[in-house]
Amino acid sequence: MRAQWPAFLALLALSFAAPLPAAAVPTCPATTGVCIDESVEGALPTVTIPASAVGIITTSVVPISVSVGEGWTIILTFPSNSFDFVDVANFALIEQGTGLISDDIPLITINRNVFSYELLSDNDFGQIAMGCTSCVSSIEDGTFQFTSNSIGFGGATYDLYLKSDLDVPEPGSLVLFGTALVGLGVIRNWRGLRRRAS
Repeated sequence: MRAQWPAFLALLALSFAAPLPAAAVPTCPATTGVCIDESVEGALPTVTIPASAVGIITTSVVPISVSVGEGWTIILTFPSNSFDFVDVANFALIEQGTGLISDDIPLITINRNVFSYELLSDNDFGQIAMGCTSCVSSIEDGTFQFTSNSIGFGGATYDLYLKSDLDVPEPGSLVLFGTALVGLGVIRNWRGLRRRAS
């Protein structure tokens, strides 16, 4: 029975090192989603629009200086201000462990056909430049999450989604942990063999 421990521990280490299945990280909804991906800390967020919106919506991301954490202005521009409807809300993602705001994206202005949002993200200490007390909020889960912002234009509805970085153990840390488990199993097995030999 003891000889099986190293094999079990090696299998356990490999399971920790294996990436999550693709289904665990949903992609941006292809037909209706205007998706802001802020999941890479320190990098400029990316904005993805549906293929049907190419030529209708243009986007830009402009870094802004903030007192703590990171900040950007996200701009969505439409060809005209002939909107079917506009549903907007200030939105925040809440950190799972601490209950603090991880990211917030309040709408700053609507200037005719231009929507300007301010995306703020916390730093490693959970500090954010501005708290959003009147925000609609969701618990951060590392997927694209609906921000309660929808814009109707030209008979189509465009929903705004936000994906943030979820604090999970780094793959390197998991591999190191798995290797340590395998090492402990080998040492235990070696000690057992020495006892039987003496």
